[in-house]
Amino acid sequence: AQVRPAPTLDPALAQRPQVAPQAAKPVEPVVPARTEAVPPAPKLEAPASGGGVEATYQVASFFKKDQADAMIKKLAQKGVKAEIRPGKIQDKDVFRIAVTLRGTEQEIKAGLEKTGEKGPILLGKKPL
Repeated sequence: AQVRPAPTLDPALAQRPQVAPQAAKPVEPVVPARTEAVPPAPKLEAPASGGGVEATYQVASFFKKDQADAMIKKLAQKGVKAEIRPGKIQDKDVFRIAVTLRGTEQEIKAGLEKTGEKGPILLGKKPL
């Protein structure tokens, strides 16, 4: 079957022969050859003490700084070191109480229980 050229306004283009489209040939992916072995990624090993971590939790949040200060003192009396992290919620100042604990998962859980606060929010965790 002969292919008819589409009508055009440019006479120079009308003289050009029409070529039927060809099927695309499959392309082989290029994979570079490996010349040297890749060492495995190093594994994070737990310390000999039983796998300690450092975890930071938010245990409370207040709109008044004096309430946050009182909470810090209360936690200090229980042997828990805490800090105030100021922030904003809808243009209002908030004072968040954060505790950072180190040890095994069980030791951290015990430290959180010492705070007496329910529903701590995990802010970050990393191996020691």
